[in-house]
Amino acid sequence: MKTLSAVGLGILLLLMESVWAAAGVPGDQVRQTTDKLLAILEDPQLKGESKKSERRHKLKEVLYKRFDFTEMAKRSLGSEWRRRSPEEQKEFVKLFTDLLEGVIWTKSNPTMARASNT
Repeated sequence: MKTLSAVGLGILLLLMESVWAAAGVPGDQVRQTTDKLLAILEDPQLKGESKKSERRHKLKEVLYKRFDFTEMAKRSLGSEWRRRSPEEQKEFVKLFTDLLEGVIWTKSNPTMARASNT
């Protein structure tokens, strides 16, 4: 289980390595965030099915401090964003955030990661 979590975040670290080298302070911020996420995943007090909700809550706290999901959703639509009504924008932000959370959660949760690979 621990190995699968480490592999998922390890891939992220490898992808971000060249960014860190060039980014300086922003790279340090990403590294700090990754370290916090790994600490949560490796915390023995947060292991097991009974701690899944608490572990997920802690992961979300770290992610929401670092990532602006609204801005990411807006940029992903590009110029189309301005053509959408405020209600459509709000709905898209929710769907986009749910999608990214799902990906992050699947990659950080060994049981779900194993199930998605079968």
